[in-house]
Amino acid sequence: MIFFDFFKKNKCEGTEEIIKYKNSLIELDKISKMLIKRDLALSNSKEKIVTEKGKVDSVINSLTDGLIMIDQNQKIALINPEAKNILEINKEESLGKTLLELANFVKIKELQEVLIKTEGHCKDKKCELMFKQPLEKIFEIRTMPVITQTYEAIGTLIILHDVTREKLINKMKSEFITIAAHQLRTPLTGIKWSLEILITENSVMTKEEQKDFLDKAYQSNERMIKLVNSLLIVSQLEEARFIYKFSEIQIEDLIQES
Repeated sequence: MIFFDFFKKNKCEGTEEIIKYKNSLIELDKISKMLIKRDLALSNSKEKIVTEKGKVDSVINSLTDGLIMIDQNQKIALINPEAKNILEINKEESLGKTLLELANFVKIKELQEVLIKTEGHCKDKKCELMFKQPLEKIFEIRTMPVITQTYEAIGTLIILHDVTREKLINKMKSEFITIAAHQLRTPLTGIKWSLEILITENSVMTKEEQKDFLDKAYQSNERMIKLVNSLLIVSQLEEARFIYKFSEIQIEDLIQES
């Protein structure tokens, strides 16, 4: 009887241990599944972060403007391919270094001098930088703070925008307008003179003389039309809508017109 009670007691205790063991396995299984879900979520998050970073990198690398980010320690944290081409420096040489440390690069030194001269305030006022080698290039510089979503300033962005073409077009337009203004005066004076003669001397002039003065006025008017058309071409150049049209001409006619 004592043996039976002992066996019964051990059996009950063994059953309880089995139940506890099974419950432990169930809990471990739940925890394992939770960990797997967490790992999958983290993996998906990492993939999304990598994908988004790749998109941002693609946009930055495709920009036609030079882009440089300076961190709070005044070191270059980011530089895109266009900025490297403009400043003639590679990524490995520039990342993690200050502009002062890269002053042995001529164009970096010139950029630094502009930033020092303007005290880095190229956001609200116009800052320009000209490089004369290998070809003359003019860049408009813009600086702006880099701020996180929590409004924490983490650096400064320097943008280099090539304005060489705009400068050239403005110069051409200005020079052309000056020349055109002088050239317009000549045909206008010719038209005025011809009309004055016709008005004042009409009664004593022969038909051939009248026709001659009318022809002169007509030719002067044609010259004015050509000048006005040239002004319209300048306007098209400024808006980048100009298309060259090649055609055969007689050199003799061109020389005579000039």
